[in-house]
Amino acid sequence: MVIGQPRKRRSIIKILLIVIGYVVAAGILLVIGLYVGERWTIVALSHELDGTQAMLTFNRLIDERRVQSLLSEGCTHAAQKQIDIDEDKGTELLAEIFNDRKLPTWTRKYVSDRDPNLVSTLATFKSKYGSTWEQPDCKNTASWSEHSTSHQ
Repeated sequence: MVIGQPRKRRSIIKILLIVIGYVVAAGILLVIGLYVGERWTIVALSHELDGTQAMLTFNRLIDERRVQSLLSEGCTHAAQKQIDIDEDKGTELLAEIFNDRKLPTWTRKYVSDRDPNLVSTLATFKSKYGSTWEQPDCKNTASWSEHSTSHQ
């Protein structure tokens, strides 16, 4: 019976090596899959971020064209009102982002370096206009008194 034991040992070692090979191969495939998945996620997020930035830049361009148009028509009060609304809505969004999301410290530093008082006011910011407002033009100035700016 001693003669058969080395054969059993060899087959057990062979099975163990096969199992270890499968485990190593599975580990390698897992690492490769995680790496590829991470790369695809980064690329997809990068495209989404680029698209969002393009959309926001376009919206900003439209807003600036609107103010330019109001100014060229001599509607300075309407242009001032539009700027006030834009600033209010931008500050409201920034307050939401600063208060509701975990931002990297460099973001807070970037804002506070450029406007040292703004970050401290964002925690208690309340929009002057709420969720609805009239789009200013040269004709609809009657309702502005309830949300008037210091420029008018």
